Amino acid sequence: MAAAADAAYISDMRILGIDTSGPLSSVAILEDGRVRAEEHFPEGARPSGEIVPALQRILGEAGVRVEEVDAFAAVRGPGSFTGLRVGLATARGLALASGRPAAGVCALDLLARQAPREASTVCALIDAGRGEVYAGIYRAAGESWSRQGEYQLLSPEAAAGLAGAAVYLGSGAAAGRARLEERPGARIAPHRPWLAADAARELGAALARGERLDPETLRPLYIRPSEAERTGRWGTTISVLNR
Repeated sequence: MAAAADAAYISDMRILGIDTSGPLSSVAILEDGRVRAEEHFPEGARPSGEIVPALQRILGEAGVRVEEVDAFAAVRGPGSFTGLRVGLATARGLALASGRPAAGVCALDLLARQAPREASTVCALIDAGRGEVYAGIYRAAGESWSRQGEYQLLSPEAAAGLAGAAVYLGSGAAAGRARLEERPGARIAPHRPWLAADAARELGAALARGERLDPETLRPLYIRPSEAERTGRWGTTISVLNR
């Protein structure tokens, strides 16, 4: 699902969102497009140890049983390889156990939706370490954003060279601020790093548009090859079972 305009939501639909893609993880429950409960993990916490208790707490706060959730959304990347697998496996497991739809949403698309409406070009950047950023470039298209080209892994300087005079936002923009601000016309905008509620809201809009979402298609978006892909060795698969 690409960044899109806000849409009407199916009345009373409950959607659970999960974001374990980076150091600031979160979970949230939305009903009719509004946040009912949300929790942010401690910075740097291990998602595998935090996610089940956090989900139990927000379900309790919202007064919702997991069987009453209508759909599940997870940020699919780019970001931490282990974190992505935990979040996607959780959403997929819950969706399959309940027979509900699920989908993965790109973090870069969600960040782009936070950009000021007056911007004509937006460059969403996520810190990838090693002096690099994950980047997505977007142009204004009516009330939404249209992504230009593929998601990329590159240096902040290269991202600025591609996007030019644009609004930059995300953890990668903060990390590369000094270099980005040297670019004429560049502006760095604040962003909200917790994306679980945004992922749930994007999935709700997709369902309102009539899109069919299959949890079997949930796949991480790495952009940078994982260690397993580079070496051909695959580690233990993490799965989270519905209680």
